Amino acid sequence: YSWEGGKFNIIPHPGPGPIHREYQIHGTVYVSIAGEGMFQVRGNTLVPIPGGEMFKDIRASVGIPYGRDQVLFATKGAGLYVYDGNSIDKLDNGIEAYLQENLLYAGVQIDTSMYAFATLRGGVIFMDGQGNHLRTITEDDGIANNQVHGLMVDDHKTLWLALQTGISKIGP
Repeated sequence: YSWEGGKFNIIPHPGPGPIHREYQIHGTVYVSIAGEGMFQVRGNTLVPIPGGEMFKDIRASVGIPYGRDQVLFATKGAGLYVYDGNSIDKLDNGIEAYLQENLLYAGVQIDTSMYAFATLRGGVIFMDGQGNHLRTITEDDGIANNQVHGLMVDDHKTLWLALQTGISKIGP
């Protein structure tokens, strides 16, 4: 649905598969549809993104800004991908195995050169803009729980973690 002119408009669904996730990135809404691929909302329609059919059989669990104008899609078992508006390329990175082993759940861009990913078993892992592992924060480092369900960055670049058993924060 979209809200426009004081009323809801129905955006037609292009296929039989369920909507897996939606993301709003750089002012564009992206929709991952199981068995169909990755789409973006244009007006009141869903339009396939170039190369988006690759996501018909793999689910992008995370969609976040990458750099200043690209999109980073992270999957639970198939890696990280960068969409530049024209094509989708796999991002070579040093965190993929950790994300798969520890069950990727959420992600956030901290700034144009740092990203954090929440896992359900291994706390939070940080990556730079080139895909390099920066650090990992777990219970051993002081967060209350390794099961991280959400991430949010405030105006001071403080990272807030929604945990299974409460909230933790990581300063800039």
